[in-house]
Amino acid sequence: MAMIPLLKMVLEFPLRGQYGFDFNRLFEKVRRISTVSALLYTSERFVLVQKVEWRGAPDLEAATYLGFIHEVVELHREKGASLLMVFGKYPDILSELIDVIINEFRCFFDFPLVNEPGRMEVPVVGTRENLQKILGFLEGNFEHRVLSLTNYYVKGKDILSALTPRQYEMLEEAHRRGYYDLPKRTGVRRLAERKRTSHTAVANHLRKAEKKIMDALFV
Repeated sequence: MAMIPLLKMVLEFPLRGQYGFDFNRLFEKVRRISTVSALLYTSERFVLVQKVEWRGAPDLEAATYLGFIHEVVELHREKGASLLMVFGKYPDILSELIDVIINEFRCFFDFPLVNEPGRMEVPVVGTRENLQKILGFLEGNFEHRVLSLTNYYVKGKDILSALTPRQYEMLEEAHRRGYYDLPKRTGVRRLAERKRTSHTAVANHLRKAEKKIMDALFV
């Protein structure tokens, strides 16, 4: 039985007070917050790993301005940004939205989730049918717009399944031999010598493989 393909829909929500929170104070200190992963992400409680880009000197207290963040632990700091582990519990209005998306519509959130002044960007993954149900639920309840709708792949592995065995073989050999390193450690002619084929064949296999990967990522 063929699996039903999953899609990733990126939603944008304006941060103009529709959730009852004032984000202005937070973004006086912060340029951008990217939630890069979730150790726990439910309608009841969250433990998130976030990259916070500061406007000036880092101020960990700023992360608690919204009230629903209870604890912040800095994991790393570099070049005006901090990597934080953030603990908290969403307020009811956000908990209800998360619960509907996960439990009723059988979708899940992808990362990164992005918060910037005036906007929140949220990637949601599910079947086309279930994503349409989410849009129906949001209509009239939450101001939003759809930024993109693309195919969803798990950590890049499914993308490679579109390659022919020969394309995969050439791509793997090129990567292993340093063709994609900067600077390159090998070239098409050297790869062709190792695989006992023409450099034209190697170049064609690599170009076709790269094109399939790019199409899968951005179509």
